[in-house]
Amino acid sequence: MRKFLWLLLVSYCPIALAASSFTFDVARGPHPVGFRAVYQSDDSRSYVRTTPGLPISRPIQTLIWYPATVSAKPMRYGEYAEFSVTQQDFKQTPEAIQAAFRELLKSLPLKGESLEFELARRQWATRDAPASAGKFPVVIYAPSVGGAAYENTDLCELLASYGYVVLASHSQGKDDNGMTMDRAGIDLQAGDIHFLMAYAQKIAAADTTRIAIVGYSWGGISNAFAAVDKPNVRALVFLDGTIRYFAKFVDDAKLNRGASFNMPMLYFSSAKVNFKNEPGKVEAGDKLLQGLTSGKRYQLEMNRMNHGDFSSLTIRLTPPESYTSATPQDVSASYGWMARYTLQFLDATLKGDRNASTFMAQSPSANKVPAGLISDVVAVPAPLKPSDL
Repeated sequence: MRKFLWLLLVSYCPIALAASSFTFDVARGPHPVGFRAVYQSDDSRSYVRTTPGLPISRPIQTLIWYPATVSAKPMRYGEYAEFSVTQQDFKQTPEAIQAAFRELLKSLPLKGESLEFELARRQWATRDAPASAGKFPVVIYAPSVGGAAYENTDLCELLASYGYVVLASHSQGKDDNGMTMDRAGIDLQAGDIHFLMAYAQKIAAADTTRIAIVGYSWGGISNAFAAVDKPNVRALVFLDGTIRYFAKFVDDAKLNRGASFNMPMLYFSSAKVNFKNEPGKVEAGDKLLQGLTSGKRYQLEMNRMNHGDFSSLTIRLTPPESYTSATPQDVSASYGWMARYTLQFLDATLKGDRNASTFMAQSPSANKVPAGLISDVVAVPAPLKPSDL
């Protein structure tokens, strides 16, 4: 870890009045969590930096969470934030990284003591901890448009603690002008997902015969495209995925037809749609979701979450006083239940866990979800059977 970030944090002392919008009360799993970052490039694809304007290999800064053997010196949240300034240029000087990071901090909505408090918070992961023995299912996390690989690090840490190897890279377009919300952008992110799937084969603890792809927002359409004709992709999770809002891309590509796109899916939708949609677009997306699979699809409406609340990064950096339609406590509680359902769904589909399968088949009230947080949109008639897996 570069020293400048610790210089930023060393002056921090707990302040009773400092408050965070985010709390995460989901129980940690039996495994300590390890974390490491791998700086690599996809030599088969080019990437253009506007300065100096020369093509380079596509940078894929890869973040990995995994079951570990020890838990010591857990990371602070600010250590994750540093990856925002190295995700496209791995060869910057420490001075350049420091300057870029300080500029990043100035642009954040959270300021002063509240920001220092958030950056200094302890996480679950220990950097470069020894990996646990054995093989574990793989989860690829696909972030939102232009989103950071760590935008849902709390979910990624949770999955690792329950025996998953989780990989993520940030969302980027063909150059540093950023991701584009078109078919070309989908294909670029799907290509990054395929790159991570191939890299997972080099990880000793990764069982690449059992892969799930979790996508938030724009990542929640790219994951669908990445899953086509990939039999080792056993499940998809959509965190208010764009597949609901840009159904035309899916329909044009005929992803909703044929056995190449027939795997269990879990879709979380926000109750308050805050995209500028054309009339009928959301309804068309919902209709498409309902026709994608038979008996293996779950759709849950998160009544207290707006689109941005499906990222713990967004919740953390939103000042508590900025919440109006729901309290930070309700949003955090909803995020926690989203994480629980994601874990149970993956346990049912990738591990064949019967208790998890039963959990997914029950109503939110039967699973002791506080009233008002989650509504069933699609009811699953029966638990998943081993023959469904």
